[in-house]
Amino acid sequence: MRRLFILGLLSLACGAPQSLYAAAYDNFARGMSANNIADNDAAISAFTSALGSGDLSTALRPNAYVGRAIAYARKGNCVAARSDVEAALALKPAYLEARTLHADLNLCLGQFAPALAELTALLALQPDAGLYRIRGQVRWRTGDFSGAAADFAQLVYLEPTYAYGAIWLAVAEARTGAFDVAQLKHAMSSVDDDEWPAPILHFMAGQTKPETVDAAAARGEAQTVIKQKCEADFYLAEWSIDRGDIPAARSRLNSAVASCPHTFIEYSGAKIELARLN
Repeated sequence: MRRLFILGLLSLACGAPQSLYAAAYDNFARGMSANNIADNDAAISAFTSALGSGDLSTALRPNAYVGRAIAYARKGNCVAARSDVEAALALKPAYLEARTLHADLNLCLGQFAPALAELTALLALQPDAGLYRIRGQVRWRTGDFSGAAADFAQLVYLEPTYAYGAIWLAVAEARTGAFDVAQLKHAMSSVDDDEWPAPILHFMAGQTKPETVDAAAARGEAQTVIKQKCEADFYLAEWSIDRGDIPAARSRLNSAVASCPHTFIEYSGAKIELARLN
């Protein structure tokens, strides 16, 4: 599943002036290009050169800090990323994308209370599917399953074709004892039934078995299989927990921790669930 919300913020620095600041702008543009292809080291180097040149325009400096923060976060350095975002916000306090990224980085650093406060403030400004997704995941991590379910319900309403929204809504509702299979089937009607993670939804709706999900997860290119197996392990573990099958849940959670890419929400979620079970 998408990983840090920040990875979708690559269009946030546009309209850069190309006069007067040619060298700094060239470095800035190289940083943006590198971010677009996830060349994190090149992006960090280019944005660092742009920011250190002394002639990058005042209007672009916040964007350069955020661009470098994205690259740092992709490398797992959430401390450096948050420092850059705070530098951007010091220059441009109303920078909405930077405020959203700051909340996400607090989540990355396990600082749930400030992340939740920031997300709630942002949602007061505008209802946004991505923000509801992140806040729902913060609430799920902290054990507020009712609050998480409410946020995921908003996510499904605002972005009905997003299959993971329906999955997370089912996961959160199951924890509250209010799982509604009819509601899940209705949500599934808006999701592409031929693509992953549809097999997980079919399992949650009682239409298939775990081994069917595992077989579907094993199809595709090597990197695709890693992603799918990670997600299958985590979400099927959630279902096992809700049904009291703790040994099966623990086995799949351990598998998720061992195999999931560390930027995946399923990786950190599996570690949280194992801590809850111990």
